[in-house]
Amino acid sequence: MVKPKTYNQMREDFYIKLRQKVIPTVLKYENERKKDLKLAILQALKLLIISVILFIIPHPFFTFLGLYVFVFVFKVPSVIKKEFENKIKKIIMPEIASCFDNISWKEGGTLDGHIYEFVQVVPQHDIWSNDDVFAGSHNGVNFEISETTLLTEAIPQHKNKRG
Repeated sequence: MVKPKTYNQMREDFYIKLRQKVIPTVLKYENERKKDLKLAILQALKLLIISVILFIIPHPFFTFLGLYVFVFVFKVPSVIKKEFENKIKKIIMPEIASCFDNISWKEGGTLDGHIYEFVQVVPQHDIWSNDDVFAGSHNGVNFEISETTLLTEAIPQHKNKRG
């Protein structure tokens, strides 16, 4: 039987992989990160200019449209940033997880959201999505740790009121 790594061994392994694999990998993508940042700024400026032009047109429809476009001034850069982060995460997270005995990383994971129905500390929800899931075993105990978003879909309850 393979003896589990000690805390200090896992820590040392982590820092070795961080210096030798993770940091050099991230640095390879630095130019792409800068290019994506410029793209995000450029897209946000374009949308800002479009929304200002729409605000100038004296018609309620164009004012509303200008407001709608203005919202995307903030959304587009965050989407570009998130896509880049996910790309890097897919490369480095398996490497980081391998530093720890019997632990693996899965993007999105497979943890069934219905499990939350039985846990009393989790708020009521209709929709769930898993981002990162770490799974493994420690001292013979299997586990899954999930970064999960829980949402409640607001559905208005219309009552039929008759006089």
